Amino acid sequence: MIGLIQLNEFFLWKNQTCSLVNHLFSLSIIVILYLQCVVMLTVFYTFYPVRIIPPYVTNTYILLCTTFTTYLLYVLSKTRLCSIPKGSCRLAWAPHTYLIQHHHYLALIHTLFYFIPYFMFFIESFHSNDAIRYKVRYAFVPFTFMVAIGFGVYNGFLTFPLSYADIFGSIWCFLSVGLGIIGVLHI
Repeated sequence: MIGLIQLNEFFLWKNQTCSLVNHLFSLSIIVILYLQCVVMLTVFYTFYPVRIIPPYVTNTYILLCTTFTTYLLYVLSKTRLCSIPKGSCRLAWAPHTYLIQHHHYLALIHTLFYFIPYFMFFIESFHSNDAIRYKVRYAFVPFTFMVAIGFGVYNGFLTFPLSYADIFGSIWCFLSVGLGIIGVLHI
């Protein structure tokens, strides 16, 4: 899924005009982030059927996340989204920029829905001792998250948060591409 968001960013970089194509690829950012969470939980629970979190919790999360993502796409489709670099050399994801500037509560809920599967994943990983066995793999996502936050703080996130919040996703996505390599190396 990380590769899919990078491919999406490639098409956004190739289309720097505020056209229908850019708008659709901007909307697809939300869809890919949704799929990332749902696919991660589905694959994880397929390979690790013994779990501490009951299946109804996962299914409820997927249902609520699907409903919220559908509503979010409806809200975002009513505005003209245009993902282009703004004040930096990083791509500003238009859906996040718009939500942060106009719908703080939707941005917060979207962020919560995005991180809930990671928390579920880490709880299950510690329960199955995988996090102990593969320390680098399980430390990589929090590490890249902290580097992305550090980049934002270094570039003025604390003084001008709305100016730099839009590039956080792009930076973290860029760093997280290494997760596939670490996963293959079994470390």
